[in-house]
Amino acid sequence: MNSREKILARLNNWPADKVPPVAEIRDQDIYADYPAKDSSLLDIFTNQLSQLQGETYLADSRRQAADYLFQILKEFPQHSCLGQPAPFLSEIFSQQAELKSFIDDKFQLNNDSISFSKYGCGITTADYLIARTGSIILTSLSAAGRRLSVLPPVHIVIAAEKQIVPSLEEAFRQLKGQSFDWSYAVLITGPSRTSDIEKQLVLGAHGPKRLVVIILQS
Repeated sequence: MNSREKILARLNNWPADKVPPVAEIRDQDIYADYPAKDSSLLDIFTNQLSQLQGETYLADSRRQAADYLFQILKEFPQHSCLGQPAPFLSEIFSQQAELKSFIDDKFQLNNDSISFSKYGCGITTADYLIARTGSIILTSLSAAGRRLSVLPPVHIVIAAEKQIVPSLEEAFRQLKGQSFDWSYAVLITGPSRTSDIEKQLVLGAHGPKRLVVIILQS
């Protein structure tokens, strides 16, 4: 028996009644900037995302969300954007007939990574928007594979205001209460960035250099 096996054996044989309880420390107990109960989570999220150099558009209707999306996609050649095949997104796309000329509807999850990277932008939904950090969380419950949110240089997220939660802790608490299993989660906090080289901030080093979030308020 080697050292590793001896350690694992000791851990496996450790009496359950001698395992010290893990203290539950909640985010709101340790973070000074945890959103107050009377705070607008929407305002906090949009402000945080703006500081991270992300973009936010607030839509009063599905039609307005589609109009915002159309204005953004006009910067791209035809069929150069790939949309996640989600019912919520299909409702948005159907509001603006001209969107069809920009969005490729031939999504294949088993496509190779090079195929995904050739698109100018990827359009996805989200599971939750995190107000405290301006982050987006995508799990395998809703994401169209991790690559659609990582490989294209522009990532567009369309979500509903009701999906905004105060903290990552609250997002995981709600995910834990769901009856469906998920195998992975992607946490996105602003456009991809690095300052590794001479402390100069570079966007898009390891993922999308532009992040756009369209929030449906109704």
